[in-house]
Amino acid sequence: MEWDNVKLLSDFKQLKHLEDEEYDKLNLEEINILYVAITRAKQKLIISEDYELTDLEVVEIKNKLEKIK
Repeated sequence: MEWDNVKLLSDFKQLKHLEDEEYDKLNLEEINILYVAITRAKQKLIISEDYELTDLEVVEIKNKLEKIK
């Protein structure tokens, strides 16, 4: 299923605000659901400021998530 517009509010944990030890408790299923929500937008993805990340934050979060796989 896809939608023309997807609006992502503060329904998910804000990864950039998690402490290192909180990543161990992070539910990977929630991360997958967030991914699915983001990739279902056909034309427009509207996200809350809570989810806006710099390139450096993306790299840091990716590295932390890879450690808990």
